[in-house]
Amino acid sequence: MDKIIRFARSFPTLADAPLEPWDPFKFDAWAASRGGTTGFRRAASLQHASACVLAVWSTRQDVVEALQSAFTEYRQPYVLEAMHELAIARRRWRVGAFHVITALAVWDDEHRAAFLAWAREPWWC
Repeated sequence: MDKIIRFARSFPTLADAPLEPWDPFKFDAWAASRGGTTGFRRAASLQHASACVLAVWSTRQDVVEALQSAFTEYRQPYVLEAMHELAIARRRWRVGAFHVITALAVWDDEHRAAFLAWAREPWWC
């Protein structure tokens, strides 16, 4: 759990988030209430950062590996099944699903840097 907490803390708007001990449902509730943040851009940055952290945490490594394998071997039914599994994992959070294009448009350089550091060498819980 330390890895997901360190990842979350790399986003400036999540520096004071209730992350320890790691409870994704408590974190989601906090994020959905905007964590007491004021200002549209800051609140939107917090929402996208939280959704990103929860997407990384809730995406199963085996589903990612199955998707990568299916793409490599051109097995379309398996690609569709794995993509469906990923979509289900992302829909359950109150803060909403993570949308990378919107997040990158809203985030400042520090938030983008936190995401890009993960994206260079992605991992899932």
